[in-house]
Amino acid sequence: MMISPTKRRRAVDSRRMAYQIMFLYNRKLSRKEAAAVFNRDHSTVTCSVYSHADLMKSDPKYKETYLMLEKKVTLQLGEPKTGSNAP
Repeated sequence: MMISPTKRRRAVDSRRMAYQIMFLYNRKLSRKEAAAVFNRDHSTVTCSVYSHADLMKSDPKYKETYLMLEKKVTLQLGEPKTGSNAP
């Protein structure tokens, strides 16, 4: 569903969160490379990055879901390396 062309909120939010997790664990990943994983345009990823920041501030359910996902990924992969190339 995350790779499909659907624009349903659930799928869009899933992709948005996946982009963030990808950038969190791979600071050198370009937006173009992230977009290619989901068969999207780099501008879609750019918009998603900004939307994610807005939703983290304004949508408690989105924030709760993302933080839960981030925690699960961290438990599986360990803490992400810190770097200055954040999206």
